[in-house]
Order: sequence, then structure tokens, then C-alpha cells
Amino acid sequence: MELQGIRMVYPSHSESNSELMSEDEARNFKEKTGIFHRVVYPNSNNPIQDYMEQGCREVIQDLGWEKENIAVLVCITQTSDMAYPSIANRLHGNLELPASCLCFDVNLGCSGYVYGLHLVYSLLASLQPSSAKALLCVGDLSSRFIPPANTGIRALFSDGISVSGIAKTSAKSESWFNLESFGKGAFAIYSKPHEGGAQMEMDGLEVFKYSAQFVPKNIAQLLSFSHSEMDNLDALVCHQANRLINESIRKALKCPEEKCLYSLDLFGNTSSASIPATLVAKLPKQRNDLNLLLSGFGVGFSIASGIITLSSSCKLGVSVRNEN
Repeated sequence: MELQGIRMVYPSHSESNSELMSEDEARNFKEKTGIFHRVVYPNSNNPIQDYMEQGCREVIQDLGWEKENIAVLVCITQTSDMAYPSIANRLHGNLELPASCLCFDVNLGCSGYVYGLHLVYSLLASLQPSSAKALLCVGDLSSRFIPPANTGIRALFSDGISVSGIAKTSAKSESWFNLESFGKGAFAIYSKPHEGGAQMEMDGLEVFKYSAQFVPKNIAQLLSFSHSEMDNLDALVCHQANRLINESIRKALKCPEEKCLYSLDLFGNTSSASIPATLVAKLPKQRNDLNLLLSGFGVGFSIASGIITLSSSCKLGVSVRNEN
């Protein structure tokens, strides 16, 4: 399988943490988390389908794909705009994809991108056409579930989605994954009913505890059974939870600072879109093939790590969606 293109789509509106707290508090928060400003969708409606559709159209155009070859469309989000029908099936109609295309949504948060890669790679491998292609949409519009008064959570999260184009190819490219669940930590991050909708709640200490305890072990297991070493990998790209958590993971793995990529300064925490957001923002356009270690972790408590090869020809792009 080959990851051929990634497109990040995020809102044009930004919000500084100095709007939520004093300047001194915002600076201290940045020191701990790496986050000072975030990108947020400013209105009360939920246009996540529109964001994903824009990303899909741009990836199809970037890669010059014929729509009849798109065999899989998976959307991973926790902030769908409606309970049913699925975003994937609605996008299928709008994009005019073939009837043979598999379409469904998955309810996952911060581990969703790596889970999605494993899922899509497996689906493509099971399909007959050698030219089969897939679109993987991930991300959330989280800010609408976090009132400004809840500064400890609001100051972390951004809105945004990404779409990845993945193709079944004859090229030999190995990938490995380690997917785990720790359900006893399910309520480290959760939603509760609030004024006819939902509101995000988070126990930051529990999130740190589960991340620091289990993510390095998950990655170490992955390195072991894939017969890989950190020295032989080009970069470690973790879910952008916050700098304090991610640095604890990096140090536990003895990963050099220069190999650990961050986009917290640009996007904050964009849930399942944070890994692809980091790739499009921090990798140079001109590059060699890269061996990447990706690790997503969070709500569930869910962990998914993977080692993949990102080819030098993979097209990376960022789009700002202008809102009226």
C-alpha cells in the first residue's frame, strides 16, 4: 500500500489563549503545553461534512485519480453533524463515486488516524483490483463542545480535518501496527449532556497517566516485533496531545529531539487529524522516502502506533476554509 497524498483543511478563524486567560497565564500554559493559539470554527453549526468533502476533492485533484478506481471511503470522527446517515455515504453521493465503493464511518478520537491507516490498508489488500484506491478522512470540530469558560480544555483543542489518499500498488512497502485499548481509562476524556447538546470533560491527570504508562510500551512492542530501532527511523510523529505528554513519551523512548515532530505551535490539538497535520506542516516538499513511526493515543483510552514508509512523491497540502 502507498500513502500518495495528504490534505489538511482547517478554519480561517484563530483564537489566542490570551483571550481565555491573562497574558501571564497564557505564556505559562504555552511553556507546559506548546500551545498559544488555535484554529477554531467560529459558528454554532457543524460543517464537518463540508470540510471532508473539500479535502476529498482536493486529494482527488492533487493525485489525478479517476473516481471509478476509488474502492474505499472511511470517515473517522467523534463530532459527526448527524447520527445517520453516515458522512461517508453522503460524501459518496456528492462525489459521485462508484457503487462498488465501500463507505462507512468510525467513531474514534486521537488514535483514529493510525487505526484508519491499518483499516484501509487491510481493506485494500483484500480487494481484487490492483488499481484500487481509498480516501481516509479523519478529524473533529471539537471547539463547539468546549465553552470558553472551561479554559483548561478549551486552550488545548483546535478544529480541523485531513484526507489521505491511499493506493494499492505493486511496490513492496512493509508496514507494521500495534493497536491497543485500555477501557478502564474510558472516562479520562468523555462527553456529557449539556443544554440540549454535549460538552467535553477531561481528567488531565488521568490522560497523562495513561499516556506516559502505556504509549511507550506500545511503541516498544512495535519496534520489537517489526525488528526496527529508533536509530533507523527518520521521525517520530505522535498525536499532538500537548508538549508535556509528548516529551514524556519521547524521553521514555530515548528518541532524539530532532526526530520528534511537533505542530502544536500551529494547530494545537486537532484530535485524530493531528498526525497528518504535523506531516503536511513539518515535512519538506523536497525529501527522500521516509520511514516514520506514528503514534495516536487518547479518548477510549485507545492507542495505535504504526511504522510506515512515506514516499518522496507523496503530495502534502494545507487548505484554509474561509467561513462567512
